[in-house]
Amino acid sequence: MKHYIECPYSEKEDAKTLGARWDKEAKKWYYTDEQDPSLFSRWSGQPAEPLEQVYLLDVIAAHRSVCWYPSAGSDFRLLGYLTKYNLEGFDEDKRPSPLPDLFILTDYSAEKYVNYADQLLCPRRSDFDKLAKGTIRPGDVLFEQYRTLLRVKSVKAIKPLGIGCTEKLINRQTSELYGQGFLMRVEVNCNMDGERVRYQCDTVYLFAENTSFASDFLIKNKVRIDWIVKIRYGGGFGGSQDTDGLWLAELAGALGTKYFISSPGLSRSSPFGGDEQALEIMRKVYGGDLPKVKFVSFASTEWYDKQIAVWYKTAERNDTDE
Repeated sequence: MKHYIECPYSEKEDAKTLGARWDKEAKKWYYTDEQDPSLFSRWSGQPAEPLEQVYLLDVIAAHRSVCWYPSAGSDFRLLGYLTKYNLEGFDEDKRPSPLPDLFILTDYSAEKYVNYADQLLCPRRSDFDKLAKGTIRPGDVLFEQYRTLLRVKSVKAIKPLGIGCTEKLINRQTSELYGQGFLMRVEVNCNMDGERVRYQCDTVYLFAENTSFASDFLIKNKVRIDWIVKIRYGGGFGGSQDTDGLWLAELAGALGTKYFISSPGLSRSSPFGGDEQALEIMRKVYGGDLPKVKFVSFASTEWYDKQIAVWYKTAERNDTDE
């Protein structure tokens, strides 16, 4: 049976990519009973149904390895970066394992393209505005550029976390959806060295300020974060000058973090004032000094456009370690 959709001409390629077909007589696009109707819901002409709500702790518990990307903004590149397909060039003894099967991206603002890194590699297309407004739905595109397309396959709402906001560490307006977020099943379609690769991964996007998310949710709930990516943060490739995210390295021991990917500068000896403030908050919530770990670099790769990302593996720090 044909189900007709109200698809404007400007979006016909999207509908076609999702599997819609053109009826020459009716002069309309349609899908059939064999196809997933949620993929075409934005053209149904009907009000969007409320999203199913899930608890973030339940989502985390259902996955083996979690990666946290604080201050992610509208950068979804790590969904194609931290995959087995992209790491085949690593020596086998240096290949990290297990790779993330859940990505958590946080940012308190709903703005996109706010720094040099974003503007440098502005995607050809992105429906981030829909994510920022809470209207993201299956079929929408999170990121499209060159050989990479990230498309939403399913969406659920994260139940509000009820976390605070460390206002002295922010310099932009917070999102109207602060404390809320979305669990998305994302299909990654990319070309790697001439080979077309397609896979799916679970991604959570939360509108949350990093230190409050860490203190009010991660530490209080004893959540394990296996991977931390510090790329867009402050002293990385752009961002706030109040903190450059060095406090995240100090937090790694408390979160059980195994791998840490950072823009150069992780070893800088004099953190910004905001880093010290963030660490003070973490120690207070943790109930004392944070467990210390040392970082051993084992690789460096190009994040994009010759910007280098350094890979670290954590190890227990002894009293003799500097």
